[in-house]
Amino acid sequence: MKKINVLHVVNQMNRGGAETLLMNFLRRIDKNRFKFYFLIFNNAKGDYDDEIGSLGGEFININGRNSFARFYNLYCFLNKNKGKFDIVHSHLLLNDGFQLTAAKLAGIHKRISHSHSTVYKQHMTMIDKAYEFFFKKMIAFSATQKIACGDLAGKYLFGDNSDFTIINNSIDLNKFRKIKELYENYWDVVTEHKGLKIIQVGRLTDLKNHKFSLEIVKKIKDLGHEFTFMIVGKGRRICRHFGNDQKFEPY
Repeated sequence: MKKINVLHVVNQMNRGGAETLLMNFLRRIDKNRFKFYFLIFNNAKGDYDDEIGSLGGEFININGRNSFARFYNLYCFLNKNKGKFDIVHSHLLLNDGFQLTAAKLAGIHKRISHSHSTVYKQHMTMIDKAYEFFFKKMIAFSATQKIACGDLAGKYLFGDNSDFTIINNSIDLNKFRKIKELYENYWDVVTEHKGLKIIQVGRLTDLKNHKFSLEIVKKIKDLGHEFTFMIVGKGRRICRHFGNDQKFEPY
């Protein structure tokens, strides 16, 4: 039986939400039936690269000075390798429009756009709004299947009345049970804390909506509850004052 070759389009296989979801799929798929390829647009090594290789996944690098150059190079690559890939599955939100249009022009019959977010940018300029409108139209033109991690994510990228499938991001609960057993006192070692421990894990960007989290913990503080709020993630360092003598900083 011929394997189904799936080309996943990602930025880089680091420990992000979409990337970790793909790793959970790769670890559990029937490798006699499916083969995963990962298309990235740079030559940098990602956190999951070694594991992907050990599980039979392969990488394809497509470079270009800008999005239009990468679009053209991807089209040329897919056109040159006709018949090799059965599915192109893009995980780049609005940029799915570029990748899936290239796949459509190259004759790929199954093209999946996967929405992993409810917003492109927190603060949109007129140029951003025009960009958003144009690429949503491209996705509508080029995608044969639409997937979202939740209802709001699907409505954002595909529209309120669009037909899309929700696949919730799943995790291995047994893995986290083991972590709890092994590192039950982890935060006692890492930092001083008091009361309830609230931990947010996410990249330090507007898309992860730390502002909303800060508003919540401000309300908890106003109610007089004792707690420590910790953020785990990479990105620019931020801080915010909750009062005259208290400052929040992420770890």
